[in-house]
Amino acid sequence: MSQDLTIEFGALCDPLSEQLARLELGVSDSDELGRIQLIANAVAVVTVHGLISHAQSDRARRKLFKRLEKIIRPITGNVT
Repeated sequence: MSQDLTIEFGALCDPLSEQLARLELGVSDSDELGRIQLIANAVAVVTVHGLISHAQSDRARRKLFKRLEKIIRPITGNVT
């Protein structure tokens, strides 16, 4: 069964680790999650300052989401 996953990227969004925890999801590679978070923060900064367009930031965030999808895992023990 497939479910939709909603993660928010942006300057005012909660960190990815908090969003995943609320969804009862973990990651297989915490270093990669840290890299994704760092890049997401950088994308937010350059977007807010007008250095890249919103279309460019959307493309970058979609790529980050694909990287995130590869490492997310259900938290064991919370299977319903």
